[in-house]
Amino acid sequence: GDISINGKRITINADTKVSEVISKLKDAGVNASFDETNQRIFVSSNESGKAADFSLIGLNAAGTKALSKLGLNAQPQTGDKTYADYASYAAKSDEALKALLQSYNVASNTADRVIANFAKEYQNADDEMTKDAVFQEFREFVNYADSVKDADAQTLGYNGDAVRINGQDAMIKLNGAEFTSKSNSFSINGLIFIFCTSSFLLGLLITIWYSRSLQQSCNSILNFSIILFYCFSRKRTTKI
Repeated sequence: GDISINGKRITINADTKVSEVISKLKDAGVNASFDETNQRIFVSSNESGKAADFSLIGLNAAGTKALSKLGLNAQPQTGDKTYADYASYAAKSDEALKALLQSYNVASNTADRVIANFAKEYQNADDEMTKDAVFQEFREFVNYADSVKDADAQTLGYNGDAVRINGQDAMIKLNGAEFTSKSNSFSINGLIFIFCTSSFLLGLLITIWYSRSLQQSCNSILNFSIILFYCFSRKRTTKI
């Protein structure tokens, strides 16, 4: 079956070894490892922050079954990409879907990675036969999404012990204004703030690096009222 990880398509069958699955996941641009002691696969983004978030879904029934067998079929949380996001494409004509694949901006920061990957394969195809094969796979995917968009957890074979953590940006509130960062480092008004955890001092240690002169920095600090809501950028992780 086919699965999509970080927007890239991976094919897995009954003969695929766990080590090969790990290699395919890494080739798709994520961190992946297999814990032999606990017989679990761990997958996480290479970078922290919301922009590094990724989806892990089956592109067809066999792909979803493969994810369940691997223990990676985590039930989506609110805000995740779900099959419902792609089901609407099933009603479109073949001509409309081909036009979508041909014109889709795969380089856009707002591009859906799953669709972008299909579009990239379609646009880079050397001949019409290859293009038609990519289109047929995309058609199969949107039709499958439409068929399972309202399916229950049991039907989709979600693994009850699979844990998915959404990627989030770090956030602080400074003088009533919110600032976000993909890491624990913030550059605000000429100052660089680095927040990190510590097992002492109530579990929080704040380190401030000054990019201006010491006197300017001290004067600025006196005018700052920092309220720390939470400041740890988390990676999107699927733990099994």
